[in-house]
Amino acid sequence: MELVKILRNRKINIVCVQETKWVGSRARDVDEYKLWYSSSERHRNEVGILMDEELKGQVVEVNRVSDRVMTINLVIEGFTVHVCSAYAPQGTMMCMEALVLRIGMKRDLLFWTFERAFGLVVVNSNFSKKEEHLVTFRSRITKTQIDFLLLRKGDRALCKDYKVFPNENLATQHRLLVMNLVIKMVKKRMSGEGRPRVRWGGLTLVSALEMEVKLEGMVA
Repeated sequence: MELVKILRNRKINIVCVQETKWVGSRARDVDEYKLWYSSSERHRNEVGILMDEELKGQVVEVNRVSDRVMTINLVIEGFTVHVCSAYAPQGTMMCMEALVLRIGMKRDLLFWTFERAFGLVVVNSNFSKKEEHLVTFRSRITKTQIDFLLLRKGDRALCKDYKVFPNENLATQHRLLVMNLVIKMVKKRMSGEGRPRVRWGGLTLVSALEMEVKLEGMVA
């Protein structure tokens, strides 16, 4: 599968896909990745989520809301990650844009309202990029952004970068959109149940001799 080859070369762990062409609410292995997908009619809507071999075993819940929205929850060393794949057909987006133009508003206002309502932030607007690395859909007559990555506002610090790969065309006109998330695992402190912690790193020859004298005085 061409997509899996690109994901492996780019070291991408999770990807949300649309228009999978597979009907049903199932899961299947695709090379070293696993695909969960949801679709009720062939050639209509269809969403899916792909995960690599390392993460597919961490999945704890799959929720197929419809053939346009599905979510997957996975736990990575105690850290819960919720991945959502949503699909809005281009025809729907065109109608939305036409409505916005008729009432004299900017399309950005729709995203601002959506972000505020659900406490989300659009990752595409958080970084300064050249035009070539902003366009996710390009044809002979137009170029635009139709794919977006969203995070909860409280998690936006986890996102270190996002990028568009102009040379990785999964379809004739679509481009691969990726964000880099860094999840820092907090190490659990080992408790000795009341036992004092010995700081051996500060032990020197002089302090060792002093400790020896004290221990001899305690008849230890």
